[in-house]
Amino acid sequence: MTYNNDLATFVATKKWDWFLTLTTSYELSYKSARRLTNRYFGNIHKLSPNSRFEMFYTIEPHKIKGGTHIHALLNSEYDKRINDKIMFDFLVKQFQRTAGKTKTGLWQRNKISKIKGDTTAVSKYCAKYITKETQLYWDILLTGHTDLIN
Repeated sequence: MTYNNDLATFVATKKWDWFLTLTTSYELSYKSARRLTNRYFGNIHKLSPNSRFEMFYTIEPHKIKGGTHIHALLNSEYDKRINDKIMFDFLVKQFQRTAGKTKTGLWQRNKISKIKGDTTAVSKYCAKYITKETQLYWDILLTGHTDLIN
């Protein structure tokens, strides 16, 4: 089994609720993509302190415009009174604010999808670029466990 298959298998053992592809209108280096993703993750946790989040992300080269973009899996244990539409809008709005752009254009894209069913395919998709580059560009981010409102 190859390294990225092992990693994809490990990542698939987690419960993921959302699949995100995050692209900015400006060019992102690997370093700036990592900072942006960590800032985004911190912002969604800070603005939803009664929730618990886990994120796995990879940074992929953008083949057409240069720079990079981000693929991420997000587990969000949030207030059960919040429906998927509200959570989707929250995730999109926070990325737009974190990236510094609120209008989408040719490259400012936020593809955020609710995952239904098995997460193996999206886990493999996120892990596939890790071994295609000379360095590893991935991370798992976790927030502390907090009391959820029931």
